[in-house]
Amino acid sequence: MEHNFHVNSDARTFAPRPAPTVPPRSAVVLDLWVDLANEVLDAKYAWIAETNWEPTPDSPLAIERDLLLRQYGPGGDWDSSDSQNVLGVGSMFLELAGQHFEGLAALMTARQAIVPVAPVARSLLEACARVAWVLEPLPYQPHRKAFVNVRQRAARVTAVRLEDLTRAKTVAVSLSHTTAQRRVTAVKELRQEIIPARFWPSEIEDKDGKLTIRGQKLPGFRESAVHFARVHGVDWKAGGLYDYLANASHPTPTTILEITVPGELGNRRFEIADPTYPCRLMRMSAIALLHTWAMLAQYLGRAAWSLDSLYQRIDALPDA
Repeated sequence: MEHNFHVNSDARTFAPRPAPTVPPRSAVVLDLWVDLANEVLDAKYAWIAETNWEPTPDSPLAIERDLLLRQYGPGGDWDSSDSQNVLGVGSMFLELAGQHFEGLAALMTARQAIVPVAPVARSLLEACARVAWVLEPLPYQPHRKAFVNVRQRAARVTAVRLEDLTRAKTVAVSLSHTTAQRRVTAVKELRQEIIPARFWPSEIEDKDGKLTIRGQKLPGFRESAVHFARVHGVDWKAGGLYDYLANASHPTPTTILEITVPGELGNRRFEIADPTYPCRLMRMSAIALLHTWAMLAQYLGRAAWSLDSLYQRIDALPDA
């Protein structure tokens, strides 16, 4: 590989860099949060292993699955696959959020409690917020056979699929990857064949190439965070929270300066100005994960184990 800068080829050895540290009191608190994270993740793992994502006969998923079979569009009768697609999206994003949470616990254990935590917490919130949008309880309409509007749910899971395929296509084309043509074809098929066959023209809006089905516009990540807070009733000032996590994830000097203090020789690498910062992100992440797990369990008509005790543990843990 050629470089247009000078490379010194002299072999040298270096003293080990300082290990990351936190104040002694903060170390104790961080370890308590790591213990909590392991409890949450172990409980979730055991719940999935036992339930195997199977819905109960009278669950919202089972009801919506039956209602989907009564739907039809220009291409004919629907099947019930959208209910399984909803569960597939939700369970995948719950697992994604769980692995982000496990990553946060690993960072706490390693005392990497400043710079690396915000991007992981932000990604966790994004995954949970997507589930909140797709699985938001549908309006109940009494005295009607189809008492929930399953076409709205189908529109939302289709919007997630369209965004996913479009992003994959964009990346593949940008990289001139071998999958580029396949990705282009998949997006074209979804937009021009699958969606028009399922939804009536009156249900589809095409504005400058952006499709909206039944008015269900997929929110951006910041808007999704606000939606998550509204659906779950959490008072997080979610828009501002997401903005902060975005700033802390990017080269934003003011944000970094606010959470660090200069160390020796001006090295601000491992010294934290606000010891509550990593714990507050762990608290937010734990609550988001539990809310998402509970929402998916409810869709299956099941209870999520130990939620009350885990929420109590979260409330009892200190930030510093």
